[in-house]
Amino acid sequence: MARPLNLNDIAFKRTNGGWIFAPAVVALGPMVGSRFGTPYLLDDARKARVEAALAGLWRSNAVICLTYAALCGLAALAVPGLLAWQYFYGLPQLPALPRISGFAGFGLAAMVFLPLAVSFAWHGRAVRRNLAGTPRTSERVDATEYFEREAAALSENQIRVQVAVSILLSVVVFNQLARGLESGKPGFWLLWLPALAIGIGAALRWFKMLRLKRSLALDGPTQSNP
Repeated sequence: MARPLNLNDIAFKRTNGGWIFAPAVVALGPMVGSRFGTPYLLDDARKARVEAALAGLWRSNAVICLTYAALCGLAALAVPGLLAWQYFYGLPQLPALPRISGFAGFGLAAMVFLPLAVSFAWHGRAVRRNLAGTPRTSERVDATEYFEREAAALSENQIRVQVAVSILLSVVVFNQLARGLESGKPGFWLLWLPALAIGIGAALRWFKMLRLKRSLALDGPTQSNP
């Protein structure tokens, strides 16, 4: 029985001389990373060490994302809880939430992404240490093949979640952009218009992957490397 394909397997491809590994794919994603940097040619032992370093990256990122999800869940539960407390125990009226400017919103987003950036930088050092002295190769894996391998690695439900999240983020950004247009502040246009383009592009990419997943009629992720 074939073992499940994980995200580490997307970054490696079996070739005659060993394994092709492109660090930019891990840092920037398959669609962008496949176009930058020079891939490395790894033997089995070196691949195992690089995989171990990447596993630490995935674990720390998962802890960060789960922490954010827990905080968002607590915030979502706090609002009806405060309203119920106010209704049953006669608390004074809750204050209105302050309006957040576009610049403050981007500052908050930067603070949210800072732990992920630190995680990538810390574990990236371990990856670079394990790649020291490794020969480079001119052989590449194109973006289309990475896309197909990523579709095979993820379950259909995981892709559906990504579609929903990217659409939700696009709606939130569009709302901020509309507020900026109403207020007549050009700063909103400069800040939120690129973010809207990124959100819509992400939604289209994940929707395309969902269609590919269904067209391949994959019952689940399978190992494609020999």
